[in-house]
Amino acid sequence: MTRLRRPAPAQETVVEQVRAFYEAHPEGIAGAPRSRRYFHEYLARVLRARIPAGQRVLDVGCGAGDLLTALQPSRGVGIDLSGTATAAARRAHPDPALAFHQGDGADPEVLKALGGPFDVVLMVNVVTSLADVQ
Repeated sequence: MTRLRRPAPAQETVVEQVRAFYEAHPEGIAGAPRSRRYFHEYLARVLRARIPAGQRVLDVGCGAGDLLTALQPSRGVGIDLSGTATAAARRAHPDPALAFHQGDGADPEVLKALGGPFDVVLMVNVVTSLADVQ
């Protein structure tokens, strides 16, 4: 498991609140694709229509990794604040073309460490959790 650098102090409060929420509710991470199956299947279809298989994909806020896996990347990297989520993603998706890391996807230094370049960067349902959207 890779744990990447902590966020800057100004972002600490928001980042820690989001991390704490997802760490305290791991069933939501795993259960969302099942409980909202129509939405998740629709989203995967829409994205597959726009993102050809075989791309290098970075998924910021990857959760359990299901959407990243559905895109069939040649190289897929997921990052999430929740260590519980990234551990679940690694267990559910052991494909060597996929890597899941715990860390702050809004931190430029963390993103550099993920080893781009990427053809596609996904940020699905994550923007409202960012301390600094820019």
